[in-house]
Amino acid sequence: MQGGSMISEEDVRAIVRLLGEAAALGSDVHAKKRRIMSGLAELVDADAWIWVVSRYAGPKDPPMCVSFAQDGFDDRGVGLIMEASQDTNNLPPYNEPLVQEIIESGGNHITRTRRDLVSDDGWYHSSHFEQYRKPLGVDEYVYSIFPLREGLFSAVGLHRKLGRKPFDARQRRLAHIVVSEIKWLHHAGVPEDAGDSVPELSPRLRTVFGLLLEGWTRKQMAAHLGLSVKTIAEYTKAVYRHFEVN
Repeated sequence: MQGGSMISEEDVRAIVRLLGEAAALGSDVHAKKRRIMSGLAELVDADAWIWVVSRYAGPKDPPMCVSFAQDGFDDRGVGLIMEASQDTNNLPPYNEPLVQEIIESGGNHITRTRRDLVSDDGWYHSSHFEQYRKPLGVDEYVYSIFPLREGLFSAVGLHRKLGRKPFDARQRRLAHIVVSEIKWLHHAGVPEDAGDSVPELSPRLRTVFGLLLEGWTRKQMAAHLGLSVKTIAEYTKAVYRHFEVN
């Protein structure tokens, strides 16, 4: 149990309907994930969502994306998310407390809001907030972290636009329950090697890899990262070679 917060019969019925609708979508893993997340975002009144599978080496290191899905962010926003994930000079202030909670959880699923992890002062005066959250136009969040194995996590993020109130205990509880009950989806779509070789990529190649997962073209990546299309082409080839993709 988390926080002891109660949910209503109406909430329970909404969760059951959502899980049933996702299960009825057959074998399309991506469609199931998107249905779950769009329904969960509606349940907790979120403006955007992200679902990633990531590897973490430690609290001082950036996460390494293995799979990525989102809704609510435009191309520029996705690019900022990928850049932020690899920027070790502007790590989010919640990074260390969140990783510490994951360690202390003993491998159990945890769900936290921004206010559970970092104070208003620590959040709004951080370089991460100024450099990434403001330009993204998002503020409050709920993060639900589901361990898959040591160092590998399925992570759901639900976000609200700047100026909106924080998520409350009921909404955090709803997110926790839904994410807990989709064990069958957390492992789906994860590469066979579970991203074991991703840490071998440089931070720049990890950013390109993440944008490739989101379906970006070389031209889009070049424009966003301020590089030539030729340079992006070389980075893309390096990623393909790394994963032995022709």
